[in-house]
Amino acid sequence: MGQLLHTGLYFLYASAMVYLVGTWRFFRLPGISSLLVRGGFLLHVAAGVALTLIYTYYYTDRSKADIYRFFNDGRIISSVLFTNPVAWLKIITGIGYHDPDAWQYLARTLHFSHPEGDLVTSYSFFIRLVSVLNLLSFNNIFIDTLLLNFIAFTGLVLLYKAFQHYFADLPVALFIGVFLLPSVVFWGSGLLKEALVLVGA
Repeated sequence: MGQLLHTGLYFLYASAMVYLVGTWRFFRLPGISSLLVRGGFLLHVAAGVALTLIYTYYYTDRSKADIYRFFNDGRIISSVLFTNPVAWLKIITGIGYHDPDAWQYLARTLHFSHPEGDLVTSYSFFIRLVSVLNLLSFNNIFIDTLLLNFIAFTGLVLLYKAFQHYFADLPVALFIGVFLLPSVVFWGSGLLKEALVLVGA
């Protein structure tokens, strides 16, 4: 898929997400206007683009850039679906992924075999997720980042709702604390495991 089509797909996904964030009942936050919620989402999207650009054009050694570690290994796994669907299913589910027919593909990855202690320290789970996102993005890192942004933003919405009872008189302060802290916006908006932490929070 060419750059023009990737760009079109990016804006198609982004438009659909902005529409959902503004209209879907799940994203309605007591005391916060839908316009502000949309603005918060777009801020996270912009931060995701900025982080990807930094890792693409400033830190040019992609073997040491986390987002490209995940993205490149995810691309290897995504391609397995079209050559060996059974092996791909084993890799994605984790059931039988040590079998030779599946492991032959994983041997080409550089970071998949990181210790799988838990969701936070495991590279394997996140690389599996990225490989699935690649199927929706046609292997475009910016679209992967956008899709992960939407997933992470739903986690922040749930976090806001979990605390809204305690901050009933301070909804804007809670919104700032949950959605707009610089570390949350920047590190939680890229193709990084921190985004999954926001979902699990």
